[in-house]
Amino acid sequence: MFKSVPLFVGLRYVRAKRRNHFISFISMISMIGIGLGVLILIVVLSVMNGFQQEIKKRLLGMEAHLTVSAFGGDWRQAIKKLKQIPEVTGAAPVIEGFGLANRGRHSRGVQIRGIDPKQIGQVSGIAEHMICGSLDALDKTRFGVVLGYEVATGLTSNYQRHFIRSIKRRFDHRKKKTGNGRGKVQSCGDFNVLLIVPEFRTTIAGSLPRYKRFKVVGIFNINMTQYDSNMVLINIKDAAKLYRGKNKLVNVQVRLDDMFKAHALRSRIIRVLNTPHVYNWERLHQNLFSAMRFEKRMMSFLLSLIIVVAAINIISTLVMVVTDKKTDIAILRTLGAAPATIKNIFIVQGLVVGVIGTLFGLGLGLLIAYNVESIIAWFENLVGAEVLSPDVYYITKIVGVIQWWQVAVISAGAVFISLLATLYPAYSAARTQPAEALRYE
Repeated sequence: MFKSVPLFVGLRYVRAKRRNHFISFISMISMIGIGLGVLILIVVLSVMNGFQQEIKKRLLGMEAHLTVSAFGGDWRQAIKKLKQIPEVTGAAPVIEGFGLANRGRHSRGVQIRGIDPKQIGQVSGIAEHMICGSLDALDKTRFGVVLGYEVATGLTSNYQRHFIRSIKRRFDHRKKKTGNGRGKVQSCGDFNVLLIVPEFRTTIAGSLPRYKRFKVVGIFNINMTQYDSNMVLINIKDAAKLYRGKNKLVNVQVRLDDMFKAHALRSRIIRVLNTPHVYNWERLHQNLFSAMRFEKRMMSFLLSLIIVVAAINIISTLVMVVTDKKTDIAILRTLGAAPATIKNIFIVQGLVVGVIGTLFGLGLGLLIAYNVESIIAWFENLVGAEVLSPDVYYITKIVGVIQWWQVAVISAGAVFISLLATLYPAYSAARTQPAEALRYE
């Protein structure tokens, strides 16, 4: 039966012999190094993909795909024109501003957003994250307010804070069990907050900021600090009264059938509404997404150095094998083996080390990436602490999202680096002169 000489001899050199246990040990270290490099790259990139996906999903749970401002007309007419565009699936008016939420001794700065409860569902998924109360109550209650979870717990007494946290635990339990935390609408308790805006009115006592007492009719939890700790929602009519701005402060949020069409549709909406003030979701959060893309590239580059270090071990291993096998090489040359055959023997040996290491890292990396959420949950239960604190991070859970093109690039890159590492030792082996090698044998 015909066998390829380079393949047959190269595979034999990979296996341990009595004389070269140390060389085999170095080969094993090289395999493990390449495997660890591939494993870490796959796991880290999948976690970063998951982080980016969760950020997008939660941002777009509160934010629209496009935001139009300063369109110089009635927002109702603007929405009517926008809905004539086939790609637009929804549009809703909002009034946005900043202020201070106060209750007793507790105060915190907040972003106040005036919404139309009947239309906001067309552009936002906030209703799916209401742990108590409802957005509809903003229509039924004069001067009602929906608070972010961290805002609510930061403004309430210990007893009310404990009550709100117990509601959230039940909501999270239902969501984990059924995929949807919403059940029967539950009351958030009976308490009010004072909203103060940076607009002053002149009185006998001097200039005083505008303020209004609002009744809490709902609490939402996005699991994203940017919103849970800063956002409050009120009816757009109440917002117009609070800011005394009426239509001139209204922006229009737009939802598309595909969020990735936002950039392409921006110029079309500019022409339809005759305003340059159209912002897509990527532009509104440009710094965040640019930072994540840069971080992903840098992490990929730095972690790839693990594979490069392992490849250097392959070079060391093959150089030692070439030195150890000079007599064997000389005998093969005298039997008629061409320099190319000798070179291919050591290329096969190095490639086998690289391929086995890559397959080891690939299998283990995919296994961890698929189960990273469960692994993190187990670790949190073990140590009794959260890996991602909601006070520090945008999101509070780790999700692995595998992109197969990344897996393919990582695997192919590891094998290619292993191939490059074999070239110098293989070329050195091919240049061995039989007479020189056998002179002292």
